[in-house]
Amino acid sequence: MKNNNRSKIKPVEGPQTRAEMEALVREIAATTAERNRLVACLDGEIAIVKENYEAEIGDLGTVIEDKTREALAWAEANPGEFGDKKSIEFLSGTVGWRVGNPTLKTLAGWTWDRVREKLCSTPALRNTYIRVKEEVNKEALLADRDIATESFRALGVRVERSESFFVDPKVESPETRQVVSTTATNGGPRHD
Repeated sequence: MKNNNRSKIKPVEGPQTRAEMEALVREIAATTAERNRLVACLDGEIAIVKENYEAEIGDLGTVIEDKTREALAWAEANPGEFGDKKSIEFLSGTVGWRVGNPTLKTLAGWTWDRVREKLCSTPALRNTYIRVKEEVNKEALLADRDIATESFRALGVRVERSESFFVDPKVESPETRQVVSTTATNGGPRHD
């Protein structure tokens, strides 16, 4: 059910002349350059902070891995400590084994293609364990859009192509010498 109580967005009052449009694009370019400058500053500061901590964090990760291997060696050497449980709780933490989700693996000398062939050769197994996925080939329909547009209606589909408005400001600054694209959607989709 559609909501007809939506408030309509008032269109923005834009430039009236080409000169005003030129000034607006210049403002977009200047604002984009300033944003790019700030992003570059932020990225630089983040890189410095990361560099200050990465080595120590990496070293601590290595220590944790080494100590975890030592704990595993103890657990494997002392299975009786676990009794009938998978884990032991200590004051500072818990050690143990987690049981993963069941997965299927092929036997030595078998491949998934060979398993599929074996399942297909037995009708009862084929119907239960082989699945066939049917789906619309959208790429083929789009490729034939120019020759089959009328028959598309009978199939219940249409081809849509949207347009979007863009402003490509020419951003020239020492930090960034690139063209940045700012886009905004213009209206709705265009139907071909």
